[in-house]
Amino acid sequence: MTTADARSVARAPTARDVVRFAAFAVPQLAARLVRHLLMKEEWFILIRSRDAGYRRVPAPRSVYLADPWLVARDGRTYLFAESFDYAASKGSIVAAEVDAHGTVGRFRRALERDHHLSYPCVFEFDGDAYMIPEARANRTVDLYRAVQFPYEWKRVSVLFEDVLAVDPTILVHEGQLWLFMTISGASELPSDEELFLFFADDPRGPWSAHPCNPIVSDVRHARPAGAIFETAGALVRPAQDCLRGYGHAVALRRIDALSTTEYRESEFGRLTFRDVGARATDVHTVARSGALQAVDARRFRFRI
Repeated sequence: MTTADARSVARAPTARDVVRFAAFAVPQLAARLVRHLLMKEEWFILIRSRDAGYRRVPAPRSVYLADPWLVARDGRTYLFAESFDYAASKGSIVAAEVDAHGTVGRFRRALERDHHLSYPCVFEFDGDAYMIPEARANRTVDLYRAVQFPYEWKRVSVLFEDVLAVDPTILVHEGQLWLFMTISGASELPSDEELFLFFADDPRGPWSAHPCNPIVSDVRHARPAGAIFETAGALVRPAQDCLRGYGHAVALRRIDALSTTEYRESEFGRLTFRDVGARATDVHTVARSGALQAVDARRFRFRI
């Protein structure tokens, strides 16, 4: 159903509908305004292994860490993340080695540009390691190849130009590459509400738009929230639930049909800040590799 079709069948809201919406929205807007004026947001990463609970990954006070991405390569596991510098108001990509117990080593810069970078989608194809970080601030979707994994990368292609793409996520499945991302300006809806899918035979493209685009039109589970993983024979796509605001929770979506002509998904599970503890108020990215799992969470501190 298109946006125009949705308008044609929608009824005008009644006075009771307006009151209900106001009762839901006004307190949230007031709370966000007060929080914005008095407090500063702080994202942080939590990691755990099967034999231990979540532990916070240390970070300097001058930055916060978010968007964890776990990558196993050459017998080692690495944690990639966005490192956001408060003073520069800009993010870059960092990486560190992780042992089997979830102990994270020293972070080193992996990728930095003049514009903000986040969401380091790292994947392998034909023996090479690639990264597609979110570069929405540059209005591009850029492909990087590892020159010396994991700390040296070279841009090899610009996949999309003049596009406000959010959280690009690659799935390599049965020899085919699938690119999931939300796009601002692709319709009248914000970037949290519509998910688009593209497919290709090679990371450099050409990339073809899926005929079912947008494949998801729902603020509760459109925007990607980490690498797609396989469990019990099912492909599971983490998605952000932004119904109550950015970073509210992670919806886990089972991919039921995936081809160049069809896409379907259904509810599989859910992850909230209550599941991770650590005095968090939000959670919006999940990463898995073997026995390790990482999430990012947010809390607010008084600016003083």
